[in-house]
Amino acid sequence: MTANLGSDLLMQLLDEQPEASESDLHELLRPVLRGHFQPALLARFQTVIYRPLPAERCAPLSA
Repeated sequence: MTANLGSDLLMQLLDEQPEASESDLHELLRPVLRGHFQPALLARFQTVIYRPLPAERCAPLSA
């Protein structure tokens, strides 16, 4: 299952702190996920946070 829950908060934090730790990102998203998913379901999830790909890395992909 994939979701964009909290992506706006995540992007805002990464704009302000590009080197934010994974634990900081998880702490930011935890309340958003808890507000959307039941605890029993959330306990079965593994949260994988993808950081945005920098523009300079995207150029070779589209060439």
